[in-house]
Amino acid sequence: MKTDKCNDKNKVLTNSYLTETIKQVTDGTRTLTLRLKPAYISDEECVESFQEAATLGRELKHPNILRIGQLPSSAPSDTEVPLEPLLCVTLEDYLHENPSFVTEGKELERIVSEVMEALDYLHGKGICQLDLHPRNILLTKSEKRVKLTNSFFTYAHLTTQLGLSPNGFIAPELFSENPPEDLIACDIYALGKFISYLYDMGTLPYPYRKAVQLATDEDPIHRPTSIADFRRQISNGRMMQLIYKGFAWTIAVLLAVGMLFWLTTSTGEEDIHFIEPTANNTYVYDSISGEEYYLNDSAMAVREAALEREKNKMLEEYDRKLNDIFKKEFRKKAIPVINEIYSQKHMDSETGIFTSVSTRGMQQLQEAQEELAKQYELDQISSSKVAAEVIEELTRQRMNELRKE
Repeated sequence: MKTDKCNDKNKVLTNSYLTETIKQVTDGTRTLTLRLKPAYISDEECVESFQEAATLGRELKHPNILRIGQLPSSAPSDTEVPLEPLLCVTLEDYLHENPSFVTEGKELERIVSEVMEALDYLHGKGICQLDLHPRNILLTKSEKRVKLTNSFFTYAHLTTQLGLSPNGFIAPELFSENPPEDLIACDIYALGKFISYLYDMGTLPYPYRKAVQLATDEDPIHRPTSIADFRRQISNGRMMQLIYKGFAWTIAVLLAVGMLFWLTTSTGEEDIHFIEPTANNTYVYDSISGEEYYLNDSAMAVREAALEREKNKMLEEYDRKLNDIFKKEFRKKAIPVINEIYSQKHMDSETGIFTSVSTRGMQQLQEAQEELAKQYELDQISSSKVAAEVIEELTRQRMNELRKE
């Protein structure tokens, strides 16, 4: 099935400072070609640099970088090289055509992750991209996988200002009279700007906020020193978000338990003991037992004192079970569960995995609480409240341990 139209022939797919990617269809065959812009073909230094970059580019093998192919023996020019023939669209065009895509949180996170993987790979090879822009980030049409192209590193050893023009993504120091030595910091700046652009129509997720703020600082000294450092900032953001969520969850549990306790212990009309005094005696009607009788004042006082002693004794025994037994036993069961939920492995995992582990862990804690409450004859309300306090304490303790690691 032929899908290419005539106007697809020799179409400029991406357009960088000095190079452009051309999509061509010849005899029904689709090809992608990276070429030097016509304005620089007569510049011998640019041509030589382009050829050197093409040689280096053929050694780059990463799933998120558009590969440079081998030049055919009958190559017509030294100013263009073939690229892997993929069906791609620029991220810039894709977002314009599919504005609702910005609401797909997991997909945006995946794109950011793949861009960082590509940059990290380039930096490991001693190469800086220097033109990170949505127009130079391609998405494959089948799986929407990132393919980075048009690295400006080709001309970095000439003059980094050559062909530069402000576009909102370029680090300000690249426009200074003395080009910076730390070009990785320029890529970090562009990465921060790119993430801001990607979430421009929505809300920048909390884990990215501090990382982006540091990355886009005007002073390169304040930026993350590498992609790994940038990732650590995001990981720290995720940890703080989990801490806040943990506190919010604990507060919600405590409020719910308190409300439930208040509702279940509020005195209803059917529970009232009606006591009506007479001239010499006290008439007592107990609506619960259905008994009625008269007590004189001295007998009433003795009865109340005995009831108060019995009540205090029962409360002391209940508190002993609740705090000396239940709390200690529940804590033993809760420690391994909390440590498992907030382990570094799960904290660094995808959101879905962490949510699944948390849900399973909280279910285990609830079952432990109910089992112990039944074992020691405790009501669910007070035991739930103590369990929530233990969970909050252990969560805060575990977060402090993670920050020190």
